Amino acid sequence: MRPRGIFLLLLAAGLALLAAAGCRKVENPMPPDVDTGSGFLANYKIEGPTERTRSVVETYRKRKQPEVLRVLTRQDLLSPALIRRYQEATRVLVEVDFYKTTDDLTRRLQAGEKADLIFLPGYGAQRLARLNLLAPLNAARIPNLANIDRDFRGLVYDPDDRFTAPLVWSTFGIAYNRRLLPTPPSRWSAIFEPKLLFDASSGTERRATRSGALDRVQASVRQLRELALAEGPPTVHAPVDLGGREAPEIRFGRHRPLTDHRLVDTVSATTGGNATFFTRAGDTYVRLSTSVRDREGRRAIGTVLDPVGPAMAALRRGEAYYGIADILGRTHLTAYEPLRGEGGDIIGIAYYGYPIESAAEANRLQEEASGSGSRPADVAVPSVAVAFPDSIQRIFGAALVNLGYGLNATDPLALRAAADYIGRIAEEIRPLILSEGEIVDAIIREQVTLAMVLSSEAIAAIQRNPSIGFVSPDETTWIRIESASLPAAASPERRELAEDFINYLLHPNIAAAVANQALAGSTVSAGRGYLLPLIRFGPLAARLPEAWVVQSEDAENRLETEAFAKLKAAQNR
Repeated sequence: MRPRGIFLLLLAAGLALLAAAGCRKVENPMPPDVDTGSGFLANYKIEGPTERTRSVVETYRKRKQPEVLRVLTRQDLLSPALIRRYQEATRVLVEVDFYKTTDDLTRRLQAGEKADLIFLPGYGAQRLARLNLLAPLNAARIPNLANIDRDFRGLVYDPDDRFTAPLVWSTFGIAYNRRLLPTPPSRWSAIFEPKLLFDASSGTERRATRSGALDRVQASVRQLRELALAEGPPTVHAPVDLGGREAPEIRFGRHRPLTDHRLVDTVSATTGGNATFFTRAGDTYVRLSTSVRDREGRRAIGTVLDPVGPAMAALRRGEAYYGIADILGRTHLTAYEPLRGEGGDIIGIAYYGYPIESAAEANRLQEEASGSGSRPADVAVPSVAVAFPDSIQRIFGAALVNLGYGLNATDPLALRAAADYIGRIAEEIRPLILSEGEIVDAIIREQVTLAMVLSSEAIAAIQRNPSIGFVSPDETTWIRIESASLPAAASPERRELAEDFINYLLHPNIAAAVANQALAGSTVSAGRGYLLPLIRFGPLAARLPEAWVVQSEDAENRLETEAFAKLKAAQNR
């Protein structure tokens, strides 16, 4: 045999050995007989997309020794077929290693572990960037960044798109057993208060005594408070003239509701009700900023809260009020929540309400608000097993949304309310706290009726058990995005190698293959036609929920830790 032939034979053998040794995999929840969609990779010639890619390929092919790209990931995003195709085209071997959590990844990078490319959730990238453990991407070397859909650019954890190239996304929601729950749950409250779902006689979802109207006003008034507190803490200022009545002015940071009514108008426009900030003047509360209008169409600034109404009675006790109230001669379903100053004293009120059209509806809603519509204690309900993920960030986020706050709320009152709520439901149900793999298995085996899951986890379960359903609740849900990032410790040459691979992953066909492997949506919609049917047409349908947000940094706080401890203690009862 000629020397050239021997060299090529040895090179081929070396490539095979390196590929076998370098691509460690963990167990994939996707069953082995499911097509990952990798067959279409044969139709994609890596030389095709750009001049930049062609020159990269030729450079790699001329090298005598193959390069090794070291990848750290938590989720199995790279199918063997995708890795093999890239290796055959470029002689770059992709070596994959796994980490368990963002904390684990942080410790490994800080300890000096070598890596060329990291796949991680967006909020994890936010943390690593703040610790100076990530290097900025060189967009000039990644022309396929232009393929990423606009929805996935400028996200909260990387507003300037410096450190992340988003690849796949999943939405949080509720997996449920359709045989036991013929009507799907519609709100986050189902996961926390499952007994509300059942009628004692039929076991079907119960809607008659809980219309969702009260939830609506509570969520809306808390949206108003959160918008205000985002401007800054409330402070009391010198009295101002409010339609002939003097009362102290309240400001949120530099924002002056008296002269800038956009906060009340925003909530009113998005919810269909009306909103108000009251300021306290002695024993009365005066409208400072409001979307409520009088008969002439003027803002009802300077009018006062009914001094003998039910809302005033609750506020005198330092409590919020939710229920029926008269607003300028018209019946409304309302929510009044105190605004407290730095010393804890009530300095004003945040209000939301919407008009009630009939006396019958007002009576029914008042029964709901007073608790008379709740289930009698002696009525038996079906036993419901509920699974929660082993992640306080997911649970705490859902509790915040369920209570009407934003997912990324930082208001201490909101955090306290969510922690207290989780502590209360821990006493009422026996939750199962399970890891990602365990929660999918429990759903498949029908050991649980309801579970808080990612859509990718739900799809993995549906593939094995068609009785499983999945919903994104009516309230705001949130998505988790897996992105590609560069470790700061990598040399410029290693970063270039990684950037070339990122460019490859963002080609529409290849992006679809990555999404199929992850059972997730793709950030590159141009390749949507190559997605698996369950992703493209199933419960996720490869489209973003209408109301979604991105979770910010996942750093735990003391209240989250306390609430999680109560849940785990309840599990062991």
